[in-house]
Amino acid sequence: MQATLEKIIFQMLSANGSVDGSEYPALSAAARRCRRQLLEHLVAEGRVSEEEVALCVAEKCGLEMENVDAYSLPRELGRFVPAQIAVRSRVIPIASDNGTLCVAASEPMPPTVLENLQRVSRKRVVVRIATRSAISEGLKLLYGHGDAAAEESPELVSAVEFADGLLSDAMQQRASDIHIEPEEKRVRVRFRVDGMLRECGSQPKAMAAPVVTRLKVLSRLNIAEKRSPQDGSFFFEHNGERIDVRLSTLPSLHGEKIVLRLLASKSRSWSS
Repeated sequence: MQATLEKIIFQMLSANGSVDGSEYPALSAAARRCRRQLLEHLVAEGRVSEEEVALCVAEKCGLEMENVDAYSLPRELGRFVPAQIAVRSRVIPIASDNGTLCVAASEPMPPTVLENLQRVSRKRVVVRIATRSAISEGLKLLYGHGDAAAEESPELVSAVEFADGLLSDAMQQRASDIHIEPEEKRVRVRFRVDGMLRECGSQPKAMAAPVVTRLKVLSRLNIAEKRSPQDGSFFFEHNGERIDVRLSTLPSLHGEKIVLRLLASKSRSWSS
């Protein structure tokens, strides 16, 4: 958040009686020592709530405050905002209705970001203000990204792109299954084609957790549960065709193994 806006929000909090305005220099110095933004520091120290900050931001910017429940967001909303834009700009889609897309952010966004959102979504974009933690949870659940507060993480953004590309590649090769297997120093990927498992490449070991998180989010599985097997499902579209995916996880020595079973429409079939 810009320093000027941050100071204005602090003054609004002071006028509301949430903080003592005379403490501004001391609190700013304490925030710098902790390498935090001032408002983030106030919330972390329990001086104000996230909701109080969000309400002041909304009032100052002339926007509505939205109480976002990230866990109730339909996962398909993620397709309206590319992961790279969402993570870099800390914005999440929260509703789509005909020609309008509603997004939430914890602070005002630059006009260029708003223009980008309207261009890529091909919709009129309406902005709401939500708490920082709600945005973080939304990024995690919609894009497989954890706390993006400090900076964009290219590794986690590429995990989304890698998972999406993997599904597309499997369809191109008419694979019936995808096996993602973390090993000591890499992540091995295999496709089952005509009944035979074929290795189709590998990724750095650091990619394992983000990719697994992305696929578990799509399947509405518990991303915190890593010691017990889980089963889920989701679907995606490939060249206008709906593909159902059954996902199974299995704990292993080097991380969770994932098996994806691709179920094409009845009009298209291949060996399994």
